[in-house]
Amino acid sequence: QFYYNIKIYRELQIHDLKKNQELKLEVIEKIKALESEKSVNQIDFLIHQYLDEWDQLGPTFKEEWEKIREDFKNAVSTVFDRIKSHRKEVKEEHQQNLDAKMALVTKVSEIAAMELTEVKQVQMLTRDVIEIQKEWKKIGYAGRGKNDAVWVDFRKACDEYFASRKAFLDENNKEFDKVKERKRSLIE
Repeated sequence: QFYYNIKIYRELQIHDLKKNQELKLEVIEKIKALESEKSVNQIDFLIHQYLDEWDQLGPTFKEEWEKIREDFKNAVSTVFDRIKSHRKEVKEEHQQNLDAKMALVTKVSEIAAMELTEVKQVQMLTRDVIEIQKEWKKIGYAGRGKNDAVWVDFRKACDEYFASRKAFLDENNKEFDKVKERKRSLIE
């Protein structure tokens, strides 16, 4: 009876080790299949799910363990390298966008600092500012935190220009009103 129970226990143990080995190999195949996935966010989500699944699996045969573990580490490192390179590309793109936006802020600030002397100059500068605003809309996201800060600077520079433009045009319109009144008095 004792040897019978030991034999059954040993067979159950071997069965569990085989089953765990199969499941671990399946997880490795799932991880390798992530190479064909296009969405990096999906890959990031799934790789963490597969890592949790791997951790919950029991032991396997000692003779096979080194090979399985090496395959697993290689598959996981390949996926994480892809995620890391994607994040690096996104960060570089955000930096380029930030640099482009900062250049536009500088342009608008220079325009806002100019002294307005005549109406044609104001019309030309207004067209330039509006073109810069259109260009701003074409530039992509510049990263968390930085995007909002550079937007505030851009908005401030545009507001400064349009405030000085309004003041100039109001002053100019007062002159036109005076001329208009003189013409009316001549007509009368």
